[in-house]
Amino acid sequence: MPNLTLRDLLSPKGEPVLADNLLESFLTWVEDHHIDLYQAQEEAILELFDGKNVILNTPTGSGKSLVALALHFYSLS
Repeated sequence: MPNLTLRDLLSPKGEPVLADNLLESFLTWVEDHHIDLYQAQEEAILELFDGKNVILNTPTGSGKSLVALALHFYSLS
């Protein structure tokens, strides 16, 4: 399954998708790509998929871009 892109995991346009299913799809994609989330990343992603706003103030190289990718995935679904 590592050959799947996040785009492959998006539902067809117009189909309703539960946030929990999106979160599961994203976390499965992360796991399939052998990415270990830092605690701050995991907490931020959970909050974002719960519809909350997040300010992620972490050092360079701590994975803010992956959190942004999760939000893009969520927004496109």
